[in-house]
Amino acid sequence: THCAVLSGKWDTVHYNDFDSQTVEYFQKALNGKWDTNRIYSRSNFHDLKEINPFVNYVWSFQCKGGTYFIGEEREASKPLEELADEYVRARIERVKAVGSIPANKVVVTNKSYDKVNVKHNSVIYVDPPYVDTLDYRIGGIDYDAFYDFCEHSKTLVFISSYWLPSDRFIPIRSFVKKNGFTKSACVEKVFVPKCQFNLYVRKCE
Repeated sequence: THCAVLSGKWDTVHYNDFDSQTVEYFQKALNGKWDTNRIYSRSNFHDLKEINPFVNYVWSFQCKGGTYFIGEEREASKPLEELADEYVRARIERVKAVGSIPANKVVVTNKSYDKVNVKHNSVIYVDPPYVDTLDYRIGGIDYDAFYDFCEHSKTLVFISSYWLPSDRFIPIRSFVKKNGFTKSACVEKVFVPKCQFNLYVRKCE
């Protein structure tokens, strides 16, 4: 969303998420409402994670919510301020960057992806729960219905994923995504529906 606004290609950018806590997190970041200066201890985190999306995501392990960003053994090895600088500071800077977006350029909604009103001459970027990823299984998603939605969309759709069915989607970009904690890496891709590939090529001309 941040990059889309700064590109200047669109008058407005529509941000939507089905999870209400994620929407609250983004909306308040957009309006600069989060306390980005406070250091949150483990006890602070567990006291606030259910009611404060900023704490739950930014101060959690791999930004997944629910678990404090660092293990107890690692926590005992350094002052909390140093660990926060090492693992959390970059996340906080991203939150601040969202606050630099002109709020009147962004429409924020909390709906199912198929209920969003997409304007003519737009593009759609979707970052869905990844197939067979345990962390995203709560709430579930009908992948076949989602694939049908993408293929039948009159608007160009870009989908971020590690994998999509090759008979229906084609990757157009790939990049290495590194895990700051485990130091492991994986290849994440951006796909378009095969039936939209010619439209994608025309848009790039």
